[in-house]
Amino acid sequence: MKKSGYHKLTKVQLIELLEQQGQLEMELNQIFNTAADGMRVIDNQFNTLRANQTLAKMVGLEVQEQIGRKCYDTFKGPLCHTDRCPVVQVQHGSQRVELEVRKIRGDGKEIPCIVTITPFKDAEGEIIGIVEDFKDISDRKKAEQEIEQKNIALGESNITLKNVLATIEEERIQYKESVKLNLERSIAPTINKIRQRENFDPKLLTLLERDLSQLTSDFSRKITNYKLKLSPTEIKVCEYVKSGYQAKEIAEFMSIATGTVHVHKERIRKKLDLTGTAINLKSYLSQI
Repeated sequence: MKKSGYHKLTKVQLIELLEQQGQLEMELNQIFNTAADGMRVIDNQFNTLRANQTLAKMVGLEVQEQIGRKCYDTFKGPLCHTDRCPVVQVQHGSQRVELEVRKIRGDGKEIPCIVTITPFKDAEGEIIGIVEDFKDISDRKKAEQEIEQKNIALGESNITLKNVLATIEEERIQYKESVKLNLERSIAPTINKIRQRENFDPKLLTLLERDLSQLTSDFSRKITNYKLKLSPTEIKVCEYVKSGYQAKEIAEFMSIATGTVHVHKERIRKKLDLTGTAINLKSYLSQI
């Protein structure tokens, strides 16, 4: 019979070795019990052999209350008693199984966890138990849920905003049509009567018609918003240029010098980033 190596040690050496093993075991126990993750060791019959303090808090049972009990009795999950059970997978040869699952305590409280399962083997490589590691991800799940709820609320707010904007646009179109209809009913007949009279100024009448048409035009609103740089006078010049009037005509309409009109046009081109380009101002304004 082959004797163990311990027989060759002196009594002093054996005592020192046992003390070292005891110190090592104490350090391992301290690491095991102070680990941030919940941990336990179970045998091949699903009996709990060891559990740390972190798991005790997670499960709601003292360590001694778990020892000897089936793992699925103290901290069960949806895969218990199925072939997909991670413990069963390790027993059938898997070296490591990791998954996210909701575990259930004895009092019914659910805890979302990342579970890592590895085999616990003896010196000959035989599986004598299973090591389970439980990482509580409740805070992460709560944060994900809050983000999801905020995204839903944001989506609902966007829908509401779109509906409000659509309502405003519909009301604007209705108002525009109403103004146009009132012009046709009330002012158009008066303009026709003026045309029938002798000695009226056709230019002034044309100008009046153009100004009235601007009441139902979107151009003034668009050019006013465009870059928010144009002055009221420059906006008026833009309206005349877009309508096809020459500088001399614009000067007469606005009671200013023709040179002043050219100055305004150059300032408008600069503010619209057209200076130094061959882009025609009238064509550009027609596209707004």
